[in-house]
Amino acid sequence: MGKVVGLDSKSGRTVWKLVFPGGPSSDLETKLFVQRGPSHFGLDARCALVYSNSRTGIPELLTFNPMDGSVVSGPRQFGSDFTQAVMIHHTIEDHIKCVQ
Repeated sequence: MGKVVGLDSKSGRTVWKLVFPGGPSSDLETKLFVQRGPSHFGLDARCALVYSNSRTGIPELLTFNPMDGSVVSGPRQFGSDFTQAVMIHHTIEDHIKCVQ
C-alpha cells in the first residue's frame, strides 16, 4: 500500500490521506511533480506521483489534487520500465505541465 498525506502548514496536523494499492516499492525512487499550483483561478491544483508498483514492478502515474487529496486519474500503468521522469516547463491546456 502506498500513502500520500496532506499536512496543515501551520499546525502540522494531517488534513487528508490518499491510500492506493500496490504503492511504491521501498528500493526504488518515487517522484512527486506539481503540475499546476493553486494560483490559477477556477482550476484545481494538480500533482503527479510517478513510482514503481511494489507488487508488479511496473511504473505507474497517479495524479491528484493536493488541496483535498482527491484522485484525478490513475494509477495508470506504463508498458515498460523507464530510467527517468521529468516535468516539461511548458504548459498545455488548462496550465498543466506535462511529465515525460
